[in-house]
Amino acid sequence: YIDASIFGIKAKEVDQRLNDIIRFSELEEFIDNPVRTYSSGMYMRLAFSVAINVDADILLIDEILAVGDNAFQTKCFNKLKSLKDQGTTIVIVSHALGQVERLCDRAIWIDEGRIRDDGPARKVCKEYLEKMEESRSERAELEYRMELEEQKKRELEEEKRKKETEQQQKEQKILQERKQKEEEKQKHKKEESSDTGGSNVGCGSVLLCFLFLFFAIWFTMMVDSLLK
Repeated sequence: YIDASIFGIKAKEVDQRLNDIIRFSELEEFIDNPVRTYSSGMYMRLAFSVAINVDADILLIDEILAVGDNAFQTKCFNKLKSLKDQGTTIVIVSHALGQVERLCDRAIWIDEGRIRDDGPARKVCKEYLEKMEESRSERAELEYRMELEEQKKRELEEEKRKKETEQQQKEQKILQERKQKEEEKQKHKKEESSDTGGSNVGCGSVLLCFLFLFFAIWFTMMVDSLLK
């Protein structure tokens, strides 16, 4: 009743058309249930049934033919054709071009809030499809270029990482060689120090022996001198 009142139908008139509304919606088993328990498809069925039973001069439909199963959609489409033949003006907002071509004599292509084309339905739908195909081709080409650029970027980054790794390995090798040379140098110094220390010890021993011999000779001479 509330939905019908929006169209200016009084409750008495709704009562007269109620059976036709329920029969068309195919919701006889659920009509006494609260609307809040309806699924979106059931709600749209009921709304469409109310809309086509108000005897409106102009009928505005927004993607309504997408609800329900194929049988219900066919019934809705045939009902719209019947209303059209009776002189009712029908405005459909839809992306279903097949339905637009079958039902409409005139089509308006709106793109981003602006009218792109206005003319016979078949002509406008054809131009729309051609434009969409062109846009898809452009998009595919753009995505391909972006993919190539991304791949090239990845290759450059990989090459950069490879060069950095090679440079790090080179630097590590140089550091290891320097460390090895330094260790060899320190080892050589220790060896030289050991050789010098051994020579000094040898010289000291010879000197002590010489002094001991000199003292022994001097002592012998002094003893001989005293005995004489």
